[in-house]
Amino acid sequence: MKNIFVTGGAGYIGSHTVISLLENNYNPLILDNFSNSHRDTIKKLEKISKKKITFYDVDLRDKKKLNLIFKKYRCDTVIHCAGYKSINESLKEPILYFDNNIISTISLLECMKQFKIFNLIFSSSASVYDINQSLPLKENSKIGNTTNPYANSKYII
Repeated sequence: MKNIFVTGGAGYIGSHTVISLLENNYNPLILDNFSNSHRDTIKKLEKISKKKITFYDVDLRDKKKLNLIFKKYRCDTVIHCAGYKSINESLKEPILYFDNNIISTISLLECMKQFKIFNLIFSSSASVYDINQSLPLKENSKIGNTTNPYANSKYII
């Protein structure tokens, strides 16, 4: 069974991703600092899946702890769902969003490079698309011209 790291795996998108991975015979390993999620999500995932979930309470900016986890498990893919997500909060605390979302991703990418993990699925946001695009958006729609720090952080990543 293949190990896949899921950052933010206790959050909404991350937890649904974990269930899908389990249903498809993968072994998801959750990395989450629970700043945007709840610990009881892990218990709920175990109840739904009837499987023990491996998780680590880790801030992705903690390179030392992150390296220990990557050293312990062989894995070739990371699904990156972690990050702050409130547009309104980002308008009040833009530096917080840049520090958390961008710096944590850089730390994750450096760790992935060190352990030769080159497959990354990044959970971004529709807010990275140029606001002047017509709907529905497509993956090749123009990006940029973002309107808030949250969107900027996702766009930079």
